[in-house]
Amino acid sequence: AAAAAMGDIWDGLPADAFVEILRRLQPPISTRARLRLVCRRWRDAIDERAPVRRAPATVLAFFPGDPWRRSRAYIFNEHDLSGDRVRELDLGANAGGASLAGTCNGLICLRCERGGVAVLDTLRRKQLLVGPPLATGSSARYESTYSFAYHATTGQYKILHVPCYGAARRLEAVHVFTLGGEAFEWRQVPVPAGSSCCLHFGLLTIKGVTYWVTTDAERIVSFDHGDERVALVETTLLPALLWTGSYTCHLADVSGKLGIAVCRPRAWTESADTELWVLEGEGEEERVWVKRYMVMSHGKTPCQQIALPRVVHGEHILTTGRPLKPGWQRRPLCFYANQPRHETKLRCGVVRVSARSPGREVREFDGESLQTFAYFETWEHLPAGATTYEPTIKPVLTSSDDDHHGSSNVDDHI
Repeated sequence: AAAAAMGDIWDGLPADAFVEILRRLQPPISTRARLRLVCRRWRDAIDERAPVRRAPATVLAFFPGDPWRRSRAYIFNEHDLSGDRVRELDLGANAGGASLAGTCNGLICLRCERGGVAVLDTLRRKQLLVGPPLATGSSARYESTYSFAYHATTGQYKILHVPCYGAARRLEAVHVFTLGGEAFEWRQVPVPAGSSCCLHFGLLTIKGVTYWVTTDAERIVSFDHGDERVALVETTLLPALLWTGSYTCHLADVSGKLGIAVCRPRAWTESADTELWVLEGEGEEERVWVKRYMVMSHGKTPCQQIALPRVVHGEHILTTGRPLKPGWQRRPLCFYANQPRHETKLRCGVVRVSARSPGREVREFDGESLQTFAYFETWEHLPAGATTYEPTIKPVLTSSDDDHHGSSNVDDHI
């Protein structure tokens, strides 16, 4: 009776008053998503009167750690990737040798070197530590078997672990951990009989759905973080099968769509051609692979490679490379943003780079390899159980300090 009375009170609340409450409380994105599930009236009021507004995604550049160096993460403040202002995120003590499983609404999910997972809120220096799934065998050592996702409909954040056993890389079940769930534990979700995963293609999460490729490289599997259903994606022939010879393939984020990068190095040279294919078609439409871009890297110097998994940012193709330096000087890792040009003959956007024409250099980094992710800076909260971690980066002047001290072009740490 009390619940019914409370329901009547909320049902009688004018839409203007409800929207004003939302605006004053400014709930996190996940809370707002859960409020939409209460009833159709609330959903319509939120969608029409108080939609989520956030800045465009920026690029997060992540450098995996090693026994001698901690992992690092940088975000670019500018949407156009001018490289003038870059901030290093303070990942805390868990950054030593960690790998990045994914980012969602400003939260960062790290696969820790000693096992387990850490979800970080770097703005408040909060962390939620999660132990590794049980009975995962040797697959727990592969960072590519972890993924981090946010489902907009349910408002839930989930960590997915895809354990691959043995040479056949067969799958018996996947493991799921829900942030803020009823139980602080991993759950096993069964998969269809005969399921498998080819780790070389990696895992990719797009809009609350995680994808991976079967061991025969012929099919793509999806895991929907909303209903936790594992299913085959009906598509035309995978682009990887269109190539012959020596090539490498990896799932890619192409402007927020599921893509695949297929790279074929040219024998006895430092050249390579990389094609970027995008899966087009939604709903009942036939889903087909369309070649969207091509990166042609030529020359005698080590060729540029596309940045993964986020390959495209705005109108630019993201690549990395090490330009030649005089003498035995160590070559830095350069991050490039290249704008493709449509070529009618190749029927796609093309980027041509070489030693003489390397493209627009955004920034140099001291690191061995670089991964790129989409990053939305929001004030999302971690659930109960999160703890504060100590800073591990020496504080420097921020942009607000620059106005008082007269300095300029100083990188920020947060």
